[in-house]
Amino acid sequence: MSSPASSTTVAEKKPYKERYSLEKRQAKARNVLHGHSVHVPVVCEKASGSRLEHLKQDCYKVASNITIGTFLVIIRERLSLTEDEAIFLFAKNAIMSTTKTMAEVYDEFKDEEDGFLYLTYQEESVYGQ
Repeated sequence: MSSPASSTTVAEKKPYKERYSLEKRQAKARNVLHGHSVHVPVVCEKASGSRLEHLKQDCYKVASNITIGTFLVIIRERLSLTEDEAIFLFAKNAIMSTTKTMAEVYDEFKDEEDGFLYLTYQEESVYGQ
């Protein structure tokens, strides 16, 4: 059972770019890209305004050949969502096609400054309200 302090920390999590300096983020991205050329560096965070929980881990080394759909399954499992709870992934406010590979999305949407692909997740209600 987690203590209230740890729950508060996860609930109030600052964005990745605010928690780490540009230099640290660049070094992490370079390590993933050069040390593991078949992976891409990804940060996946809760979208602003989403009612979903924050992920405990938001920085990932992701195989470049998996699809967004496969990555979405991983995120759904980490959020402990039920089958009827729909979520979507976005990069730079564009919804991600589940058939694109992580390499394709990385090439199109990576952050030019630090080298990470920043994805956000949001529940379905963003469209229905």
